Amino acid sequence: MALTSSSEVINRLSREIADFPDRAKASARQGFQIINGLSETDRAKAIEVMFSSLERGGGSIDIERLSNEIPSLTRRDAGRVLTALSFSFALLTQSEVTPTEFIEAGRENLFDAGGEITASAIADVVINRRATLDKAMARNRLANAVLPSLAQFDVTVDLRIRFQNEKLQEFVPVALAHIDTDTDNIEFWFQLSRADIDILLDKLTKCAREMDVSEELLNKVISQEQ
Repeated sequence: MALTSSSEVINRLSREIADFPDRAKASARQGFQIINGLSETDRAKAIEVMFSSLERGGGSIDIERLSNEIPSLTRRDAGRVLTALSFSFALLTQSEVTPTEFIEAGRENLFDAGGEITASAIADVVINRRATLDKAMARNRLANAVLPSLAQFDVTVDLRIRFQNEKLQEFVPVALAHIDTDTDNIEFWFQLSRADIDILLDKLTKCAREMDVSEELLNKVISQEQ
């Protein structure tokens, strides 16, 4: 079987980058600029958050955890950093891709010339752990197939106050939630009452238990067939 040339790999990566949503690519470019300004210690923390998110089974990346790990990052900037890392991991977990090919394909598409050293350092770390990540990335792609997937979830508490004759008469706390997906122009804002939150927590807890049981059963079936 003929080996894939470096130029073919670069062209394929460039096509994949071109297919990423424009808004996500803009966020990734900003993310690389932010990563470039981080200390080596904070950069390692960001990469480790990304690794642990993938290794636990994919899904949305924990923006809040990253902003807690690196207090200098706002939640918005933490999201941009993780978008840049998500793109990098997706491209670099492909077995034949080298750091040089990643830099060639990403230059001026995901990062500018000033970010190349940072991108190369990220590539070295990912490639060194590529074997471990391969299975996790495959599971992540399977989980995100077909439908829009959760990319970001934010929630905060608002206090609604009713006045009568310029005096406080009644108040109620309300949760304001925002869901963003990995598909352009598909995001939602909504509010929840305390009762809604309690119902949602119960349903999510039940769902998590059912997912654990499903995974245990499937692992048993797979082990018996091997």
